[in-house]
Amino acid sequence: MFLSGASDNDIWVSGNSVSGGGPIASHWDGATWSYGILPAIPTSPVHAKTRTSAWVGIGARAAYFDGVTWTDKGTVGAKNIVGIWGDGAASALAVGDELYRWNGATWANLGTGFSDNATIGGNSFSNLLAVRSGGRIVAWNGATASSLATTGGPSPILVSRLSSFAFRGDELWASAALLAPSPNNLQPHLWRLRGSCWDSPKDGARITGLSTIGALGSRVAATDGKIWLDGPP
Repeated sequence: MFLSGASDNDIWVSGNSVSGGGPIASHWDGATWSYGILPAIPTSPVHAKTRTSAWVGIGARAAYFDGVTWTDKGTVGAKNIVGIWGDGAASALAVGDELYRWNGATWANLGTGFSDNATIGGNSFSNLLAVRSGGRIVAWNGATASSLATTGGPSPILVSRLSSFAFRGDELWASAALLAPSPNNLQPHLWRLRGSCWDSPKDGARITGLSTIGALGSRVAATDGKIWLDGPP
């Protein structure tokens, strides 16, 4: 199951129907859930720009929602996509074994040479970050993609252990399984990337649950149910 939303009253979830009816994308409008049947299986990531514009990954394919129906937009790449971000029907970026761009008619392989992408997000189509394994970052400026050199934050050992990511506007939040480079120190820990600099909000935001995070609007939430605005209260 995958989730994307712009506010408490605009949330999309993709997954499979528990009744065996196939893959679905469900929308929450603040009062009720509605859903539509997707054109193929299996479902993977979803990104909703507005209530009438959403993209979902379906294995190696993608589909677009225009507010009324879901439309199959064809095969993205050779392997299943793991992240997608769309800005209306004519612009989208998907990641998997490579980075792929949708121009309104076809998907194009951007040829970055990066095959270990994990997710993608950001606040506009000209300012997106694709995350590779180990927390390595690829920046997309609307035309080209390039590696982003970052400063501060976790040590190289910690970076290699970043395991969960969430986007809040142009910020990237990440969780690390270790607070220090020791296999015996299993303290979940949060980091934030702003621009090209990592920091650890309020001297290291520690979470007591599993090291998985998510973002909704201005809020960043950890899996133990606690919610932050700019770090833990």
